[in-house]
Amino acid sequence: MGLFHKWGEWAGHAKDSALSMVIKTVINGHIKRFGGHMITFKMDTHEKTIALSAELKGEVQPVEFNIKYETFEKDGHTWLKADSIESSREWLTLVLAELIQKGQVPPIQVPPGMAEVAVKVLKI
Repeated sequence: MGLFHKWGEWAGHAKDSALSMVIKTVINGHIKRFGGHMITFKMDTHEKTIALSAELKGEVQPVEFNIKYETFEKDGHTWLKADSIESSREWLTLVLAELIQKGQVPPIQVPPGMAEVAVKVLKI
């Protein structure tokens, strides 16, 4: 493998890590509002997916989530919007699908500095 290939791999991991920290913080804030907390979080900007697990109030076992997202620009800001969310609870997957269809799952704004690096330089 060449030097540029290795650098590309490193840049991809750095991008995933930096953006992942921001998005993880935002999502965890939403989960905490309802008395839960995140256990695991993995974001893949190449595949545009997020996998996470969370302990939710009233649940005996952690709930797993798999999110497919897209990025878009609006009013000079970059946003992440959920295209689909599957969970380890069938009823929750159905509720989330309906909320997404109705546009009731708000997009997450990527902080301006992060968007500039991740989107424009590294092309997520």
